[in-house]
Amino acid sequence: MKKLLTLLALCAALVLTLTACGGSDAPAAEEPEDTVVEGDTSETYAPLATDLANEFLHLVDTAEDPSALTLAEDFLAVADLPFEAMVMPVEPGLLMGFGNTEITGFSQGVMFGPSISSIPFLGYVFQLDGSVDGSAFCQTLKSNADLRWNICTAAEEMVAVQSGSYVFFLMCPSSLEG
Repeated sequence: MKKLLTLLALCAALVLTLTACGGSDAPAAEEPEDTVVEGDTSETYAPLATDLANEFLHLVDTAEDPSALTLAEDFLAVADLPFEAMVMPVEPGLLMGFGNTEITGFSQGVMFGPSISSIPFLGYVFQLDGSVDGSAFCQTLKSNADLRWNICTAAEEMVAVQSGSYVFFLMCPSSLEG
């Protein structure tokens, strides 16, 4: 009897788990707007991504010879995000959010995001190698980004912004409220 109850409880847990990650009856969202901007945010694109990209550009403009880590930490300090964030240095190669594509061409890289992985928010700050074309680097990021890298959720916006030798890349929901 105990084995049967245990088996039923396990089956119920499995069904609930699959249901939590399943789709909804809502129509699929359109592909997100994505933009590559080189030091100029006058183009119109997704509001949350725009606001956060502007925060990054302002930090780059006011910092004196910052590292990618310093920029990421400063960004998180001023971005007023509603979650506890983590920051982690990364090296060229396979990076979260880009599937099996190796991301190379940077001398410093930092990944940042929420400590709770159920929030579809993932960002990077890269300092490019001197010989790397920033526009091509941003295009590589955009072309290979997987908005569903986070198993049960999907980002709705994506932005890649370059300022000098720095690139800010972000996948996020359209809103961080409730």
